[in-house]
Amino acid sequence: MTGNSYREVDDQAAAWAARMLSGAMTTPERKALDDWLSKDIRHRKAYAEYMEITDLAQNASGGPAEEILESDLENFAARESGKKARRYWYVASPALAACLAAALFFGGVFMPSSAPLQPERHQTARGETLEVNLADGSRITLNTNSVVEVLYADDERQVSLDSGEALFEVVFDPGRPFRVDTHTAEVLVVGTTFNVRALEAETTISVLSGTVNVSVDAVGAQTVAKVTLGAGQALSGDGDAVFGDVYAIDTQTAAAWRRGMAFYENEPLTSMISDLNRYYRLPLVIGDESLAGIPVTGGFDVTNQDATVQALAVALSLEADRQASAIVLKRRE
Repeated sequence: MTGNSYREVDDQAAAWAARMLSGAMTTPERKALDDWLSKDIRHRKAYAEYMEITDLAQNASGGPAEEILESDLENFAARESGKKARRYWYVASPALAACLAAALFFGGVFMPSSAPLQPERHQTARGETLEVNLADGSRITLNTNSVVEVLYADDERQVSLDSGEALFEVVFDPGRPFRVDTHTAEVLVVGTTFNVRALEAETTISVLSGTVNVSVDAVGAQTVAKVTLGAGQALSGDGDAVFGDVYAIDTQTAAAWRRGMAFYENEPLTSMISDLNRYYRLPLVIGDESLAGIPVTGGFDVTNQDATVQALAVALSLEADRQASAIVLKRRE
């Protein structure tokens, strides 16, 4: 982290946490926070620590916020920093006092402990990707046309992937597992990097690092199947949660969509086009049924439809008829 001392990062993290807890953060401020978090892992860790300590302070508070003195906040922070052994906590920092005061005031006055937790919803449009930095330093990168809801509790981190695809980079926390639910499977991790594609007709879980446990609840099954996946392994199932065997993957291409690429190996043309159409506003259509099963191998730019269409036309000797509502692929005459 060039140019920033531990104390500077600490003060910045405390100030961001205080602003978040105020409940008045604007959309531009949230964008600025996301940018700051994405610049350095120490930013995310410091911010996560402050969000945690303010939560602890809120739970420890027994009286009205206006009766809590700054010295009390400093003493509380000193006790907690001793437990955490964080060398870059400075309990006399005004930003820390503000952060703790915000947690105590807004937690004790405006947010009763009985209020239900509300999920945080994020989504992307067709052709769009989005990075979401979570409070604990974990990160979710959403692929095209995807929706997730995030809900953090004291003992669990829960994400629902309603549709689409996402890459998860999860910070290690053995006391608070990270769970991803799709319509056909549940993925449980402690800390790892993995990709989940949850489409209507297919669910695929691919592990890039670490280990995940997958629970599959198939339609009509009497028991829930459980599978453990390690780095370089994947599991795929259909819309009825009928999953096949674990298979090996190339971790460099499993989430290549983050680089704007999609790779296929002996993929039937009809299946490949169905996948590419998740990215393009003008859909590709096969104009000749005899083309549907042609196997395709290669990498394609999902951000440049014209380049992809040209590559397919050259490789498969096709013609591309661009119409108002679609691009129709047919045999070259």
